[in-house]
Amino acid sequence: MQISVEGKVAIVTGASRGIGLATALELARSGAEGVTITSRKLENVEAAASELVAAGVEPDRLLALPSRADSEESADDAVAKTV
Repeated sequence: MQISVEGKVAIVTGASRGIGLATALELARSGAEGVTITSRKLENVEAAASELVAAGVEPDRLLALPSRADSEESADDAVAKTV
């Protein structure tokens, strides 16, 4: 399936592995201007960011943040930093 998110910015929660990491990679490859990835632990999201960069995602289009999707305050902070 071909999708285009050209010029858009995406936030992917739970992006340190599995489906979340694959989704972040596909969004970046599909033209997203920027992709924010989040995970509960800083070391996990930093490792995921390294994997994405190794897969060809430009570091300046990627923001890796420790964040909890089940916390409104944490989610608000991730959105604010992405914007």
